[in-house]
Amino acid sequence: MSTKRKMQAKNAESRYSSKSYQPSPYDHLLWGAINKNTEHRHIYTHKDVGQESYASTEVTINATAASNTDGTISQPAGTILKRLEIIPQSTITTAGAAGDDLDFSLGNVVGGGQYLAVQALLDDGGAAVSALKGRILPVIDNFGGQAANAFNDAPYFGPATSEASTIQATTYTATKRKLHFRFTPLANDLAATGKVTLVAHFVKTY
Repeated sequence: MSTKRKMQAKNAESRYSSKSYQPSPYDHLLWGAINKNTEHRHIYTHKDVGQESYASTEVTINATAASNTDGTISQPAGTILKRLEIIPQSTITTAGAAGDDLDFSLGNVVGGGQYLAVQALLDDGGAAVSALKGRILPVIDNFGGQAANAFNDAPYFGPATSEASTIQATTYTATKRKLHFRFTPLANDLAATGKVTLVAHFVKTY
């Protein structure tokens, strides 16, 4: 290759780094397309990770002692359960004798307790216990359960006595599924009952 050709090639390769070079409109279009494509690759690589979603459902709790009220709530694929709220739409009250509890459980099959074993949401030790209308009772909060009598004080101001709700196993799922919950009044019929709304908050982890 002649010296002249070599100089032309060198100048062509270095023209984009030259201070005197002015980019053409086509250069700007090309750069924009490259940047946009790179940005999309970043978005799709991390799409939705860390994002929260929620699902809700409503059931009417049967007042009859030893009868079950079952329901399900949908969990999206690739998520973990961060929070589960029980929100009475009317006041729920136990009968007022020792053992007249209202139990709650959460599992992956009907009546199962794989995630929350059967525990008293309303723990009746001989005096009626109430879950007041509109008071949120998060049996799972920040990925964990609640201590005994956790709803009695601020910020919940709910039932005075309840048993601890302890997470038994991870609530993560790789595939879409149904979570199964159950309410059961014990010993004697509930003194008052009605509808409750359950709201589940999920976090996308992959």
